[in-house]
Amino acid sequence: MTEAEWLACPEPTRMLDFLRTAGLATDRKGRLFTAACCRRAWHLLDPAGRAVVEMSERFADGTADEAELMAAVWASRGGLDVDVRAAADHSAVGAWPSAVALLAGTDARQAAEEPLQAGLLRDVLGPLPCRTLRLDLGGGTSLVGSLAQTAYETRFAPAPSRPGWLILDPARLAVLADAVEDAGGYDTEQAEHLRTPGPHLRGCWVIDILLGKG
Repeated sequence: MTEAEWLACPEPTRMLDFLRTAGLATDRKGRLFTAACCRRAWHLLDPAGRAVVEMSERFADGTADEAELMAAVWASRGGLDVDVRAAADHSAVGAWPSAVALLAGTDARQAAEEPLQAGLLRDVLGPLPCRTLRLDLGGGTSLVGSLAQTAYETRFAPAPSRPGWLILDPARLAVLADAVEDAGGYDTEQAEHLRTPGPHLRGCWVIDILLGKG
């Protein structure tokens, strides 16, 4: 897959197949991406299903272990929507293509969700996963790192009808973009990405570079 194809692709399963074949996606990246996709269907998950998504995010960030993750997966097999609950479980065990396919669901939902899922995957992996992406901020790493950590930790629900759909705060990302520019040594593409409307997720490729996360 070329960079132009990656940037234009509206099919997340095709993109995930490319990543798997090329060995380019880490477990953490895939887990945070699919957890975010599950959060878009939060209203269709029961409390046990929501706990799976939250535990998968914690596992990705190293604040939960595999035993806790699997306990959440096996705690309940029910749910308001069987496919969405199955997607949460698939996300938790690393079956990412099947998770996003289940979340896309019917043809009507697929037309709306797949392009958005593809955009979320690009936010996590960057313009092209096999291109080397780095920042050299010179002496500005302390302030930028602090702002990046705060941006990573601060999420909000942009739509009252989707309270579980959480994204990074655009205002904080704009401040971070300014700090990256002020520190020097940045690539215009990276500061510009932080200013795009997104949505941006935990795992956003620019913030991960700033925080040294893979």
